Amino acid sequence: MWYSTLLIGCAVLEAVWGIPRRDTGSFWHITDLHLDFYYSAEGGNGLDICPSSYGTEPLDPGTYGDYRCDSPMQLIKSSINAMKTIDGNPDFILWTGDDTLHTSQQNRYLSEELVLKTIWNITELLQQTFPSTTVFASLGNHDYHPKYEMPPKRNAIVEMIADIWEPWMTVEQFAMFRETGFGSRLVPTRDLRIIMLNTNLWDASNPTIDGENDIDPAGQFEWFGNQLNLTRSEGKKVYITGHIGPGFFEMVSNETYYFKRYNERYVALVQSYADVIAGQFFGHHHTDSFRLFYNESKHPISVLFYEPGVTPRIGIRDGSTNPGIRLFQYDRTTFKQTDFTQYFLNLSQANALDTASWVEEYSALSEYLIPDLSPASLKAVATRLREDPSFNNETCSLQTFLQRYHLLNTVSYVHGACDDTCQKNHVCAVENVDQESYYRCMSEWDGNSATQNSASIALTVLSFLLCIL
Repeated sequence: MWYSTLLIGCAVLEAVWGIPRRDTGSFWHITDLHLDFYYSAEGGNGLDICPSSYGTEPLDPGTYGDYRCDSPMQLIKSSINAMKTIDGNPDFILWTGDDTLHTSQQNRYLSEELVLKTIWNITELLQQTFPSTTVFASLGNHDYHPKYEMPPKRNAIVEMIADIWEPWMTVEQFAMFRETGFGSRLVPTRDLRIIMLNTNLWDASNPTIDGENDIDPAGQFEWFGNQLNLTRSEGKKVYITGHIGPGFFEMVSNETYYFKRYNERYVALVQSYADVIAGQFFGHHHTDSFRLFYNESKHPISVLFYEPGVTPRIGIRDGSTNPGIRLFQYDRTTFKQTDFTQYFLNLSQANALDTASWVEEYSALSEYLIPDLSPASLKAVATRLREDPSFNNETCSLQTFLQRYHLLNTVSYVHGACDDTCQKNHVCAVENVDQESYYRCMSEWDGNSATQNSASIALTVLSFLLCIL
């Protein structure tokens, strides 16, 4: 309510005093589509329905997929059609990778040909739906065969992906991307540069990378720093995009993806060039979260957003989300994000009705009662997460700020209440991208509150069930 009143008041001041209105634009962020070409709701069971289930039994397969499976084409088409319906004229689209299915049997269900076919199909769909919109695309760890094993040198798969994406690239960007899998481009008519990182080159799961001895695979860090320095010298701003981000995954304890030295180097670059970095946008987690970066004085200086995926499957873990897409609003002069609206598909409902109805889940400013998406405002959100009580059996406090945030983290897919361990994982991940500070946060948290044993965890789950019955 207060935010709507503020907007009306600003409009009156603009009309009466002639204050110029902010030039606001929009852009979409879509990620982790994970197309499962083999999905069939009539398949019978297990792998016959979807290889992406790793052989586990799907829960309730339907036209738009299943919570234990990756995305059928029908789900992906519905997500991109929803983008067109909601805002068919964005300034640009960020697409941050991971397009093939999860599977433990790569030799059976995947190949170089299928990786390229998958990316070509999704690219064609985006081009047909948004023919006049530039898409800034990044490579995920599932955009190569074998997955995770993209080498730090020129290779045929990346060359062919570059050929597929060439209509979205400048000549210079195309040449760089074809050689390395990373690149940058200025947004047409804007003083904004989009940097598309190839984070496969920093991934600790990539066996072709020597994270101990190779200080800069493919020279990406040197190039990255030069791009940031160029942007500063030009008086422009930059958005950083990529698939795998720095820091830690918030749903479990101590899970990180970059080699330590690469994580430290990324953090150092953000600290050095925070004045030109207007946004950071990543995928990979399949969940809805953010990360804060601080300077030496412990003041927040930058924010990284993790966007939920279109696939409802988190991965090999026992977990799921509802499919999500995100629309950002931003100031075309400063390039600061002014708000974002998260849209989602209730997968169970879509399958039951055999209709994909993508609806607004929340808008950031209204949901978190913050004036903007600045580092200071997101720091206030992190502080509320830290100070909010975790799930309490006596009060059945399921509607607290923490519990609501936990629900949004999985795009309104109910996993259960967020207990003390869950709260620790969220807070320490959000506030500590640096690995040493993260481990310190986890240790200090455990020192301040006794870690739950298996019996107390079972009691918490039982209490949660009693609260909702």
